[in-house]
Amino acid sequence: MEKNKEKRALYQKEYRIKNPEIFKKALKKYTKKNPEKYKQMQSDSLKRYQAKNKELLRAKALLYARKNSSKRNKYMAEWREENPELAKSKRAEYCKRYPEKMAAQTSKRRASKAMAMPKWADEFIINEIYDLARLRTKLTGIKWHVDHEVPLHSNIVCGLHVESNLRVIQAAENYAKSNKFWAGMP
Repeated sequence: MEKNKEKRALYQKEYRIKNPEIFKKALKKYTKKNPEKYKQMQSDSLKRYQAKNKELLRAKALLYARKNSSKRNKYMAEWREENPELAKSKRAEYCKRYPEKMAAQTSKRRASKAMAMPKWADEFIINEIYDLARLRTKLTGIKWHVDHEVPLHSNIVCGLHVESNLRVIQAAENYAKSNKFWAGMP
C-alpha cells in the first residue's frame, strides 16, 4: 500500500509537470468549491516544507539580515519604540533563555570599552554621563542610551571610550544609528 502511494504521488507529480494547463484548471475549480480545505492544504504543505528545510531557511534569513542590516535596525528601533513592554519582555525572555550568550556579549563589550579607554580619560565624567542616561530614563519613561559618537568598532574607524566621544540620546535613535554613522563622517 505504501509503495502504491509513492508511485501514485510520483505519477501525479509527473502529470502536473507535463499538463500544467489541465492542473491549473482543476486547481481553480477545487479552490472555488473548497476554499477552507485549500487554505489548510497550503498551510500543511508550507509547514512540511519549513520542517524539511529549516537550515536552508535559517541561512537565507541570516543572509537577508546581513544584506539589509541598516533597514532592519531602523525597523526594529521603530518597533521597539511602538511596543516598549513587548520589547522588554522579549529581551528578558532572550536573556533567560541564553544566559551564556548574554554573559559573553557583556564581557566582550566591557573588554572593548577597556581597550578603547586611554589613561587620560576622566572616569568621573564618564560615570556622570551614564548616570544622566539612567536619570533621564527614570524621569521620562523613555529609554536613553549613552552613545559613542564615533563608534568603538566599525568597518571604517574605531573611536575611544572618552567623555568627549559620549552623548546621551534616545535608545531608538541609537539603535537606528548603530555603528554606521557619526558626526563629521567622511
